[in-house]
This record gives sequence, C-alpha cells and structure tokens, in this order.
Amino acid sequence: MSAQAENEDADMPPLADAPPVQPAEESKQPETNKEEDEGSDEDAPLIEPLTILKLLHGFCGDGTTPPEADKREKAGQLLWDLSATKAHACVIGPHASTLLDTARGAPDRVAEVALGIYTNVCGWLPELAKSEDARELVATALVGSEDPGLLTESLRLMQTCFLVLREERDRSKLLKPFADAWASLAISLKTRVLFCIENSLDARLVARALELAFAARFFPDHDGDCDVFDALCVEDALLKAVLDALQDVGSEDLHATKLDEHGDGLDSALRVVELCALRPRELSKEQLIKQREARPEIRARAVERLRDAHVSDPDAIPRDAATATVALANFGADTKELRDARSPARLVQGFCTALEVALSTGPASKGNVNPAAAAACFMLCRVFSQKDQGYDMGEGIILDEAQMKRLEHALGWARDIGLEIPELLRGELDS
Repeated sequence: MSAQAENEDADMPPLADAPPVQPAEESKQPETNKEEDEGSDEDAPLIEPLTILKLLHGFCGDGTTPPEADKREKAGQLLWDLSATKAHACVIGPHASTLLDTARGAPDRVAEVALGIYTNVCGWLPELAKSEDARELVATALVGSEDPGLLTESLRLMQTCFLVLREERDRSKLLKPFADAWASLAISLKTRVLFCIENSLDARLVARALELAFAARFFPDHDGDCDVFDALCVEDALLKAVLDALQDVGSEDLHATKLDEHGDGLDSALRVVELCALRPRELSKEQLIKQREARPEIRARAVERLRDAHVSDPDAIPRDAATATVALANFGADTKELRDARSPARLVQGFCTALEVALSTGPASKGNVNPAAAAACFMLCRVFSQKDQGYDMGEGIILDEAQMKRLEHALGWARDIGLEIPELLRGELDS
C-alpha cells in the first residue's frame, strides 16, 4: 500500500503517521467531541485545500505532460495517506474523476496509487461508487494486469463499493442500479478473483481477494440474493481456493498481513472457510451426514487447514480461534482428525482460547449460548473422547499445570451455563 514519503521538497507538507489504506466500513473514524478535538474531521482539513490541490496536480499532471516520476510518486503517496481521513477526502472528492483518468493507461504503479486514493475517498463519499469508469478500470486491471499491487487495489475498490452500496442502498433507491452493476461485474470476473486467491503467493493480494469474497456474502443484488458469493462457491471453487491459499501462502504469512486495525489475512481466510462450511442447524441429521459424505476430500482438507490454524498460534489470534473452531465443528472434525494434529496440546489451547472469547462476548446464559462457545465445547469433547477408539492414541494430550488450570476454569464457566464439557483424566493423559 502507500508508504509515508519523506518531506524533501518545500511544497510538500509534513504528514503525521496515518494508515494509508482502509476498507470503507472500517476507515471511518469515530465521532469526537469538538471541545476535545479541535482538529476533528468534522471541522476542517488538517492540510490546507490549496495544498491538496497542488498535490493532485503533482500526481495527475496537467493532462499533456506526465509529472516527473519521483515527484509524482511522492505526491501520490501523500494523497493516499491524506485520503484516509474524511475532511481531506471531501477536498479530493470533486476531482476524483481526474484520478480515474490518470489511472487509465498509466504504468501499473501509477494506476495502483490512483485507485488506492479513489478507493479511500469512495469510502467516505458513496456517490463515487456510481462511476462506470471505475468499474471499467477494475475490469481492465483484473483481466489484463499481473501486478500484485494494482490487482490488490482493484479488488479493494470493488470491495469498498460493495460495502458502501450495501449500507446506502436501503436509504437511496437511486443507488440500487449501481449496486447491481457492481454485482454483475464481480460475477463476470469470478474466475479471476478465484485465480488470485488460489494461485498468488502475494499475501496482501490473497487477503484482499478473500475480504472481497467475504463482503460478497452480505451484498444482495436486485432479487435480494447474494448471487456474487453463490457464483464464487459453485462446485466448492471458493473453498478449494482458500484452502490452497492457506497451504501455499501459509497461516503465518496471512496472519502477518494486516488489512486494517481490526483484522488480518488469516482472519479473512478463516471467515471465508466458515462461510463455506455446512450449516448443521439448517439441516436435518440425515441431510448433514449425506452432504459430508458427498464431499469427503474437501471436508478432510478443510479440517486439516483449520486444525493447523489453531496449532500455528493458539493464543495470539482469539478471533481467528473462534472462527476456526466453529468451522471445524460444522465440518464434523472427529477425534482421530483432531488427535492427529502436529500438537494436540496446542490445538486444545486454541479451543480454550475460542471458548474464553465466546463466553466473554456473550450471550452466555442457560438456553442462550454463543454458538462459538458451544462449538468449542463440542470440539473439546471430541478431542478428549475415549470412546470407541480403534487406533493408538499415543501418550495422550500433555498439558502443563498452568494450561490445565486455564482449561478447567473455562470448562467450569461453560458447565455453569449448561454446556456439555469433556471429562479430563489426570495422570497418564494430561498431567
């Protein structure tokens, strides 16, 4: 994304550190009391509008001669950072079409920066999502470019339009046709989106494509259905792609890829896997068994990847742990599959983290329990099960004193609200 440029030229204003790229629904800053913050977005830009216009000219040029590459890059980086705040985005907004003109036919890096700025502004000004030129540029980039940065920003623009149009379409019927136009574009480009997830080794690109897929799940089109997400999921294509990404890019690299202050690439991957899982509460027991048996290979791969996400980092990613636990339960992970993890003890710690997070976020009362808490207890019962084992369980699951104490505390909490918990055996199995 955008990096902070050094203040070398006198006409380039200094800029405090700011996240250069943020999705639309999470980039909006909370409202602040004007008495507490005289420089809030609601008051005035921190940078003078004239300076922002000079930066726009430095990046976009005069329409005849392209700016010098170094100065253009510097101006673009500063604009990208500035556009993450509402007041500055509102100054850029009336000139947003110039950014699209600049991106058209430009080198990949220039187009990436132009789309990055446009996307940030669009997050604040939903009217920009109506642009047919923006849709055309996204389509051109996704079909014709191999540059990870440009592909990432193209997907982020599409995701941002999904988010802002989803929020605004109920308030303004005038925006509905534009939401449908973005949905149609996404469906036409589904093969390319899946290709980015399945084949790219660029963690940022993969993470952004996964965020787009997740946003598509909650983006209805003209008939009220989420046809974009359904198109991605045909023949388990999306699930296969994200499982390949978890294997090829790796949980650790995805976890290290921050999308914003709220989430990372691993969180996005696990949420998409969970969305692709079966929904036991929507199916009869017979239907559930039939569907699981109909897709044994993909189910086994999903269990393996979800299990590895716990083992990789069972404590540092509590939201990921809860998501992976629900998905494991929905895919029907059995005792043998759980015990075959690289470290069953770390897997148990991951389930414990998921249980603690779920119980602390609620609801947590008898008859009204967070589904993630129920899934965590179900998985713990599975992993500690001693029934009908036709294979060598080895030395068992070895937990140290602190881990055992933590697990017992979480299970006691779960028992108090009516959840079934496993029987823990001390000594040979878990001393």
